[in-house]
Amino acid sequence: MNSKTFALPIAMSLTLPVFAAVIAATLPASDPARFETQTSCAAGYAAAEWRVPAVLGQDGLASLDDITRRSQRARAVFVGEQHDRPEHHYAQLELICRLYRAGANIAIGVEFFQTPFQRYVDDYVAGEIDERRLLQLTDYERRWGFPFELYAPILRFARDEDLPIVALNFPTELTKAVARRGLAGLTDAERAFVPDTFDGSDVAYTEGLGLVFHAHPGRARTPFQHFLEAQLLWDEGMAESAAEYLQKNPSRQMVVLAGNGHVAWRSAMPDRLSRRINASTVTISQTTLPGPVSLEDGDFLLVHSAPSNVRRVNHIVAD
Repeated sequence: MNSKTFALPIAMSLTLPVFAAVIAATLPASDPARFETQTSCAAGYAAAEWRVPAVLGQDGLASLDDITRRSQRARAVFVGEQHDRPEHHYAQLELICRLYRAGANIAIGVEFFQTPFQRYVDDYVAGEIDERRLLQLTDYERRWGFPFELYAPILRFARDEDLPIVALNFPTELTKAVARRGLAGLTDAERAFVPDTFDGSDVAYTEGLGLVFHAHPGRARTPFQHFLEAQLLWDEGMAESAAEYLQKNPSRQMVVLAGNGHVAWRSAMPDRLSRRINASTVTISQTTLPGPVSLEDGDFLLVHSAPSNVRRVNHIVAD
């Protein structure tokens, strides 16, 4: 999780030194016209024309075509997001569409639905219930709460193309119980849902979460150890859900949609999935200027040009 920081005109934090000159020359926040506008692969579901994000890879500037080619060879493709950024969801849909049109046999794993409600997600994809009923049956507003319109184009594309949607997230009740009481404070019934594989040995993972935790004073009501265990449960749980689906469906490739914090570092979800089923992965995180640009140890970073007005919402610390 260690990254090198460079003093650039748009205040970016970069992982590789080569990006310092490249990003300053290519992505000035004051010149959004440099971001290309073109027709989306999924036109009709998202914006007909959208600004293609700049793409950074570990070797420098890349493209969406590079991501598509690389992703075709992976068993799981992780595409991160800031939950309330429409442009991030457009990009997720674009990558899904490009892979599907290229012939990939895709399932879409999502953080925004929880595993106990999988049958209702299946019913939606099968056309047996509409969106209003889907939101009611999955308790979407209470359990996730970000505007459904952000995710609706992805779900509609999946329904129309008969692509499975896989609920990956653990129930809110369990993550909140761990945030409040820690793993040691779980009841026997709650503990039954904890994954058998639960690895907290990664020092960089712990240190990175420590920086996040201490940067938000409001989290002081939750002990850091409980916060760490809740985050571990979140990452291990979603990795387990994805692994179980892929094991049962060996011909499928999964595109995983989750928050950047679960994707940007391999020690979050990607490595935990790979340890379970030896899956090859590609990781893609996203940011919007003038926000920070940090590739961390992922494969690609999408950099968008829309103004930054992000509303932060914390779903893990107990109320």
